[in-house]
Amino acid sequence: MARSRASLVKIGLCKPCNLNSLYMSILTISLDVHAHSLVHPDILSAFVNSKPKTNTVHNIFRRAGLVPGEWVKAWAGRAPFVFRQP
Repeated sequence: MARSRASLVKIGLCKPCNLNSLYMSILTISLDVHAHSLVHPDILSAFVNSKPKTNTVHNIFRRAGLVPGEWVKAWAGRAPFVFRQP
Protein backbone atom coordinates (compact mmCIF):
# COMPACT_ATOMS: atom_id res chain seq x y z
CA MET A 1 0.00 0.00 0.00
CA ALA A 2 1.51 3.31 -1.09
CA ARG A 3 1.44 6.14 1.43
CA SER A 4 2.40 9.77 1.17
CA ARG A 5 5.55 10.95 2.92
CA ALA A 6 3.44 13.41 4.93
CA SER A 7 1.57 10.55 6.63
CA LEU A 8 4.79 9.05 8.03
CA VAL A 9 5.27 11.73 10.69
CA LYS A 10 2.61 12.88 13.15
CA ILE A 11 3.14 16.35 14.64
CA GLY A 12 1.38 17.60 17.76
CA LEU A 13 0.99 21.38 17.79
CA CYS A 14 -0.06 23.67 20.61
CA LYS A 15 -2.86 26.06 19.77
CA PRO A 16 -1.91 29.74 19.72
CA CYS A 17 -3.27 31.77 22.65
CA ASN A 18 -3.58 34.85 20.47
CA LEU A 19 -5.50 34.11 17.27
CA ASN A 20 -3.88 37.15 15.61
CA SER A 21 -0.49 35.55 16.10
CA LEU A 22 0.95 33.12 13.58
CA TYR A 23 3.22 31.57 16.22
CA MET A 24 2.61 27.89 16.86
CA SER A 25 4.86 25.46 18.65
CA ILE A 26 5.59 21.79 18.03
CA LEU A 27 4.96 19.74 21.16
CA THR A 28 5.60 16.24 19.84
CA ILE A 29 6.77 14.43 16.74
CA SER A 30 5.97 10.74 16.32
CA LEU A 31 7.16 8.51 13.51
CA ASP A 32 4.72 6.02 12.00
CA VAL A 33 5.59 2.65 13.54
CA HIS A 34 5.04 0.84 10.23
CA ALA A 35 7.07 3.21 8.05
CA HIS A 36 9.72 4.65 10.39
CA SER A 37 12.51 3.17 8.29
CA LEU A 38 11.76 5.73 5.57
CA VAL A 39 12.01 8.82 7.81
CA HIS A 40 15.48 8.40 9.35
CA PRO A 41 17.18 8.00 5.93
CA ASP A 42 15.37 11.15 4.76
CA ILE A 43 16.84 13.07 7.70
CA LEU A 44 20.32 11.72 6.97
CA SER A 45 19.97 12.69 3.30
CA ALA A 46 19.82 16.36 4.37
CA PHE A 47 23.58 16.08 4.91
CA VAL A 48 24.55 16.33 1.25
CA ASN A 49 28.32 15.79 1.33
CA SER A 50 28.76 13.47 4.30
CA LYS A 51 27.06 10.96 6.53
CA PRO A 52 26.59 12.56 9.96
CA LYS A 53 27.48 10.81 13.19
CA THR A 54 24.56 9.62 15.30
CA ASN A 55 25.35 12.21 17.98
CA THR A 56 25.17 15.01 15.39
CA VAL A 57 21.62 14.05 14.44
CA HIS A 58 20.62 13.69 18.10
CA ASN A 59 22.07 17.15 18.85
CA ILE A 60 19.92 18.71 16.13
CA PHE A 61 16.83 17.37 17.88
CA ARG A 62 18.18 18.29 21.34
CA ARG A 63 18.82 21.91 20.28
CA ALA A 64 15.26 22.09 18.96
CA GLY A 65 14.08 20.78 22.33
CA LEU A 66 12.63 17.59 20.79
CA VAL A 67 14.05 14.85 23.00
CA PRO A 68 12.61 11.35 23.30
CA GLY A 69 12.79 9.23 26.42
CA GLU A 70 14.70 6.60 24.43
CA TRP A 71 16.28 7.36 21.05
CA VAL A 72 16.04 3.81 19.70
CA LYS A 73 12.33 3.58 20.48
CA ALA A 74 11.67 7.03 19.01
CA TRP A 75 13.43 6.21 15.72
CA ALA A 76 11.41 2.97 15.60
CA GLY A 77 8.14 4.90 15.99
CA ARG A 78 7.41 3.42 19.43
CA ALA A 79 7.97 6.64 21.43
CA PRO A 80 7.45 10.33 20.56
CA PHE A 81 10.03 13.09 20.39
CA VAL A 82 8.64 15.42 23.08
CA PHE A 83 9.33 19.14 23.32
CA ARG A 84 11.34 20.13 26.36
CA GLN A 85 12.58 23.69 26.80
CA PRO A 86 16.20 23.72 25.52
